Amino acid sequence: MGFFDFWKKKENTEEKLDYFSNLDKTLLEKKERTRNKENAVIDKIRARILQLTGELRQEISTLENLDLKDVKADQRLKFIVLENLANYVRYLNKLVEDLERVNAPSSEVLIEEIQKIFIEFKNRSQLSKEKSTYLIGKEIRDVKDSIGKFFRDLDDFVQDEKSFFEETTLLKEAINLSKKIKELSVAKLDLEEEKTGLENELESLKENLINVLSHIEEIKDSTEYQDQLNKKEQVKSLKEKLNKELLELKNSIDLKLLAKRYHHEEKKMAVIKEYEGNFSKIISLENRAFLSLLDEQKKKSTEERVELLRGDLEQIKLLIGSKNQAEQLEEEKSNNENRISEITLELEKKQKSLDRFNEEVEGIKNSIKEKLEKVDSKYLRQTF
Repeated sequence: MGFFDFWKKKENTEEKLDYFSNLDKTLLEKKERTRNKENAVIDKIRARILQLTGELRQEISTLENLDLKDVKADQRLKFIVLENLANYVRYLNKLVEDLERVNAPSSEVLIEEIQKIFIEFKNRSQLSKEKSTYLIGKEIRDVKDSIGKFFRDLDDFVQDEKSFFEETTLLKEAINLSKKIKELSVAKLDLEEEKTGLENELESLKENLINVLSHIEEIKDSTEYQDQLNKKEQVKSLKEKLNKELLELKNSIDLKLLAKRYHHEEKKMAVIKEYEGNFSKIISLENRAFLSLLDEQKKKSTEERVELLRGDLEQIKLLIGSKNQAEQLEEEKSNNENRISEITLELEKKQKSLDRFNEEVEGIKNSIKEKLEKVDSKYLRQTF
């Protein structure tokens, strides 16, 4: 029988943990389970810190009482060494104070804070320590050995408690993933509300379209409906005429010649390119910039033709503007159909977004489940 076989057997006889019916409670229970162990780990690390600071205080006292008067060396060198030794002692005192004050909510953070304190100490004290070792060896090596022994002990302790640290890391990752699920759930809720709003609008539009189509059927044999069909043909014919005359007018103006004439004038070239891309602007009242590029004769004939084109455009606008009931119904039908098409596309996009949300949440849930199963495995290793 394997070590974990008893657990598998027990799992078959008990209801499996539903990780997601009450995920917050599950995570809280597992976090509480690690609390006592966490406190014990922190206490052990603090005890080792106190041991180190005690050793350092004794070594600081030794360094402060060092006397180099019997050392055979140049007085200037002695002065430099003692000056740097004083700096080194000051940094050591600061290290002791920082270690005694260090506080953290978890063992992981505590270890990170310890590392930061020593990195800062090393960066600040390195030069002073090196210059002190010109004449002082053993006493500074004692400090180095105490610190080195502290880190070796800390490394051994972390290795001994490997399962616990892995458990807390996995639990932290699971908690962060659960927060991600909540964020996604809020975003998903907003998306679902938008989708519901669009579905309601779509239903209303479809109902309205049915009514419009019904009314159109009722008036199909009426004079109004025939007038509407005739008017549509008139508008179509006038638009074709207008577009044809616009093209003829554009062809009558040698735009290439104009471009060649004004190629050195940036603003005029910009006007030519603008009308070359959209010549229908010639009908607008703001066509002076373009007309001013033409010679007088061409300008006059162009203005006359533009007035005729404007007449055609006004006639089209008049026909379109005066809508009878049949035209109004046709317009409403067209607007409804266009909006229905837009909403249908929007709903497809919303649904795809919701599907992606669901896939991401499902992936995160699977990841949480795997981590929590590993957490339980690490806990068993610590317990047994």
